[in-house]
Amino acid sequence: MKITVHTIISVCCADFATTEINVLGSFTDENEALKCFEKQRQEELQRAEEWGWEIYSNDECYYEAGEDGNFNNNFGMLHWYREEIDLSNIIKGE
Repeated sequence: MKITVHTIISVCCADFATTEINVLGSFTDENEALKCFEKQRQEELQRAEEWGWEIYSNDECYYEAGEDGNFNNNFGMLHWYREEIDLSNIIKGE
């Protein structure tokens, strides 16, 4: 038996503060993962507008924004990671 696990990860550093890395959730239900990702994406878009950040990527599984410039400390990132896990060996006890 195989399942797909959807993990939503957020990384942010605003105003040269400490970089925060948060696992917002791990889901086996893709719709629940989508709700989590979209909710956080809206927050990230608001942050980018508030801070005047440039949006570098905004697709279905990845969002990134930050101050213009290479290796800048002010940024936000959101990533939807999918991984298929085979449970057959776990269920058999191997």
